[in-house]
Amino acid sequence: MPKLRSLCLRWCSSLSDTSIRHILNLRTLSFLSVAGNSRISGDGFCHLIRMRQLRAVES
Repeated sequence: MPKLRSLCLRWCSSLSDTSIRHILNLRTLSFLSVAGNSRISGDGFCHLIRMRQLRAVES
């Protein structure tokens, strides 16, 4: 998905810090919603800092 800009993963109970690391490969992503996911830690969110094109994260 080389041109994906927005990704909504609200209430996906299987998301984890490992999932976030895979999201880093989405180079054009500017919006990410992971609201309602309790398995993502602060460390997982810290990985998102590397995504320079990411403008908004809903958690």
